[in-house]
Amino acid sequence: MLSADIAKGLVACSTIMGQSIREDIAMMFGQFHSQKATLGGKALRMNKEKGWLVPPPLHYFRPEEE
Repeated sequence: MLSADIAKGLVACSTIMGQSIREDIAMMFGQFHSQKATLGGKALRMNKEKGWLVPPPLHYFRPEEE
């Protein structure tokens, strides 16, 4: 839930930045966006370390044999 809320906040900040006609407001939400992105990275790292998020195995492209 925490990661989903962070993602919603990122989308909201991006939307406000794109729709803002005042530069100072857009810059303020740009700062909020970067703070939320940093928080999202920390939450992702914590989710992986605690085992709450298990990434799928990597898919390697293998050329087909003829």
